[in-house]
Amino acid sequence: MNNLKIFLFLLLYNTCISQVINPAIKTIDTSKVAILPFEKNSKTYFENCTESKLSISELLYAENVLVKKVNKYNKREKRNPTIHFGTDYIDLEKYHRQYLVYINKNGQKEVYVNCFCEEPAENWRDYLADVDDGGNCFLQLKINLTKKKVGQLETN
Repeated sequence: MNNLKIFLFLLLYNTCISQVINPAIKTIDTSKVAILPFEKNSKTYFENCTESKLSISELLYAENVLVKKVNKYNKREKRNPTIHFGTDYIDLEKYHRQYLVYINKNGQKEVYVNCFCEEPAENWRDYLADVDDGGNCFLQLKINLTKKKVGQLETN
């Protein structure tokens, strides 16, 4: 219920300031976004990290970073169609997003963004979707919110 309140506030907030932050982000489709519970995912993926919360401004920042990274990826694909078999255009509107927020071992706040374009599993709002393959249907991005440092956009 708390996440629902956050998302509703986010939609209102995003509508008011989206033109200022990034004209590409008009709204966030909350049916395709999940902020994952850290305790259910930390042992498997993020040892030596502790739980943290994601503010609305941090979520908007992460969304903007993701859009910029995907746009850069798509431009590279257009220039060089031999990379990734030449068919890897990413349309973010077709992707579900999972956010996992934590404090790393150095005391810095990070968010791990996991995106996938397949129909989600029933428990996708609780557990990180993990695959061994899948091409650009699965992509990940790590953002250090403390240092404003962005990792490489990774596709499977």
